[in-house]
Parts: sequence; C-alpha cells; structure tokens
Amino acid sequence: MDETLQAARTFEVGIEDIVHVARGRAALVDDVIRAAYATHERELFAYALRATKDREIAADLIQECFLRFVAELRAGRQPRLVRPWLYRVLTNQIVSRGRHGSVVERWLRSLRQPDTVSPSPEGAAIADETRSELERAIAQLAPDGRVALLLAAQGFSGPEIASHIGRSQLATRTLLCRARMQVRALLEAGDAHE
Repeated sequence: MDETLQAARTFEVGIEDIVHVARGRAALVDDVIRAAYATHERELFAYALRATKDREIAADLIQECFLRFVAELRAGRQPRLVRPWLYRVLTNQIVSRGRHGSVVERWLRSLRQPDTVSPSPEGAAIADETRSELERAIAQLAPDGRVALLLAAQGFSGPEIASHIGRSQLATRTLLCRARMQVRALLEAGDAHE
C-alpha cells in the first residue's frame, strides 16, 4: 500500500481514485468468477458425479474447486485457460479423495468388530502381499502411464483420461495398453523371482 500511496502522490492521484480502481478490480474478479461458475459448473458437476457416483461428494468437490479458483484470482494469478484449469483441479481433488478413501477403508478394515468374519491369517497375508506387489509395479510406471492407469481404475473413460493428461485418444489408448502390459510383466517377473 505504501508504493500505491507513493504513486498517488507522484501522479497527483487522490486516495479516492486508488480505492475506486481497487474496487473495480474486485468487481472484475467477481465477474470472472460468476462467468466461470455459470459456464462450467454443470459440466464439472456431471464429471464429478460420474467419477464419484455420489451427488453430495460431487457438490463438495465442485465447491472446493471453485474456492481454489477464487483464491487464485484474488491472489492475482488468473489461469490462462479457465476450463482446463478447473478440470485439472477437480481431477486432482477426485484422485486425492480416492486416495483418502482407500486409506480410510484400510483403517476401517483394521478396526473391524470381533464378531465379523475375517479372512484367515494366510489369506490376509496373501492379499496384503498381492496389493503391495501391485502398488510397487504401478509405482515403476512413468507418471503419465501411472495417472492414466489410476484414472482408468477409477472408472474414467478413455476420452476423459486423454483430456486430463493432454494426449490424443489414440495415444492415451496406447499408453493405457502399454501401462497394463508393463504392470502385468512386472507382476509376472516378481512371481518368477519367488
């Protein structure tokens, strides 16, 4: 604010003019937010609903997405392309929520009531080992392949995955096929070493 006041004194601009310009910028930011919400909310909600299969979760994700958009605009960092930026933020939130959900599910399984039927110790050990092997294999994939495979596992369609990773549908299909083959080969190589 000191620089602004100095500039006001230098150019003989009154403080009222500075406040008016600041209010104008805030109004412009609010207009951008309203326009982005009116233009993209339904489409983003449909996407979030397909990904989560839950209206309340989808609505929460949309709200969080637009809150982040507001924070970016208010910080003076307007995304160059709003729609792809909103989709990227929403996809990251969906993936993050999925990770969080799997962690919660693991903890809930460990906190089961004693009267529930639990697998035998051998079955649980095999399941944990299989899951660990799969996680290690997926971790060895290139980032694009890993993201594409995880999105496919979450139920995203090929065109949706392609738009999120910035590839054509054909290139994405090839990437998914190669990622699956690489995971299969890594899992089979792990079986051969045992």
